[in-house]
Amino acid sequence: MNIPTYKDLIALLVVASTSTTAWADRILISDNQQTVTLSHALDCYSAPNIRIDTSQPEMYTPESTRLQAVSDTVRAMLSYECPGLSQINITGTIRGLEGIVYRGELRARNHWLVQSPGLTSSSHGLGYQG
Repeated sequence: MNIPTYKDLIALLVVASTSTTAWADRILISDNQQTVTLSHALDCYSAPNIRIDTSQPEMYTPESTRLQAVSDTVRAMLSYECPGLSQINITGTIRGLEGIVYRGELRARNHWLVQSPGLTSSSHGLGYQG
């Protein structure tokens, strides 16, 4: 039986950390109010896609400051790994409901403020005006 050496374990960790499947759907934030996941592997060459799944639909309303606060936290986390990051795409869902209710983005050129064309058509059934 071959026992892996220290070098073998390090090589395995390097391969796992650079694999495109190793970081897919990586949880960035998880608490009672929301779960934020990175939908695809972070490659530092394209805009990452994050998904916010919340139990509080008011997070996606224009007057909410929570979405910006969560986005700032995620940007800080991802910028640590990819210092040249210039955009993050956001999709939002509500726990217990099917489908995306929110789409937005963060861009360095807009001072990392959440930009959104409004709520998606599936959110109108919740009483929101996009």
